Amino acid sequence: MRSYNRIVSASPNSAPLLSSWIQRHTDENLAADFDFKAAVAVLAHFNHPLYVTASNQPTGTTAWLSLMNGAESILQDEAVWIDDQLLIANITRPVRLFDSDISWLNQ
Repeated sequence: MRSYNRIVSASPNSAPLLSSWIQRHTDENLAADFDFKAAVAVLAHFNHPLYVTASNQPTGTTAWLSLMNGAESILQDEAVWIDDQLLIANITRPVRLFDSDISWLNQ
């Protein structure tokens, strides 16, 4: 799902990029990183016209499809956590950059 989201957010109107992702991840012979059924489940979850109906989905996709809402929630939580970490890092940057200088001046 993360891979799919990155393609869609990087070039939302690029049919060739999306088509390439679909071909690479839903072809059983090309999908090396993870089960091709997981990619089909991601597309079905986002209502891609090829996989909206169960009849177009390979057998075994249902188990992956049941995980999609949880995966989406985890990715959203992860994005919030990353934003929080960046915010904290930006707030504490001056202290971290000048901590040794401040200590030296206070001696």
